[in-house]
Amino acid sequence: MWNDYITLLLVSASAGLLVLAAYFYWGLNSPRPQVFAPALAGAGLVSLVLGLCMVLTWPLGTHPTPPKPAPLAEATTAISATSMPTTGPATMPAPKATEEKPQTNAAFANVCFGEPSVLFGAILLASALSVARRWPMHGVALLGLVGGLVDIVIGVRIYNAWLTQTPEVTCVGFVLTGLLGILALPTVANPTKVLRTFTAILTLLAAVLWGGIGLASYWVHVAGAAGIK
Repeated sequence: MWNDYITLLLVSASAGLLVLAAYFYWGLNSPRPQVFAPALAGAGLVSLVLGLCMVLTWPLGTHPTPPKPAPLAEATTAISATSMPTTGPATMPAPKATEEKPQTNAAFANVCFGEPSVLFGAILLASALSVARRWPMHGVALLGLVGGLVDIVIGVRIYNAWLTQTPEVTCVGFVLTGLLGILALPTVANPTKVLRTFTAILTLLAAVLWGGIGLASYWVHVAGAAGIK
C-alpha cells in the first residue's frame, strides 16, 4: 500500500508559514490579532496530527522487491542444462535471473519530516491560542527557538548525506525555517517595523519554497498513484 502524505505536510507547513508571515507583519501591533487565530489553528492541527502519524507508524521505508520468478521456458532450460552429462558437447549456461535493484530507503523522511511537523504543529496551535486570548507570545517563541535549531540541524544533515531528490532545495527550506524560529523571539520581544518586516519576508520565502516543493510533489504523486492498485 502506498502511504506517503508528505505532500500534505509540506502544503500545510507552507500555509502555516504564510499565516505567520502575515501575523508578523500586520498582527503583532494590530488591535485585533485574533483574526489570525483560526488559520494558525487549522494549519497547526494538520501538521500535528499527520506528523504524529508519521512518527508513530513510520509509513515510509524500504520495502524490498520480491525476486522476479523466471519464465517457464527459462526454468526448463536451466533444469535441462544442470541434468545433462558433462562428457558431451558443451551446453549453454542457464540464463541468469534478472536482478532487481533495491528500492531507496526512505525511512529517513519519517524523522526529517514527521518530527519537525509535530513541533511546528504544536507551535502553531500554541500561537493560535495565545493570539486568540491576547497572551504574550514570548513562551511560544521559545518553542520556536528550539524547533528552529532542530530544523537547521536536519537541513544541514540532509545536504551532508545527500538525502531527498533535491537535497540543496530541501536544505535551504529547513535552514530558512530554522532561522525563522530563531528570529521569532526577538521579533515578538521588540516588534519594530524593521524587525517585523525582515522576519515576515524570511517567513514568506520559506512558505513559498515549501509550497513549491509540495505542489511539485503532488504533480509526481498523482501520476504515481494512478498506477497503484
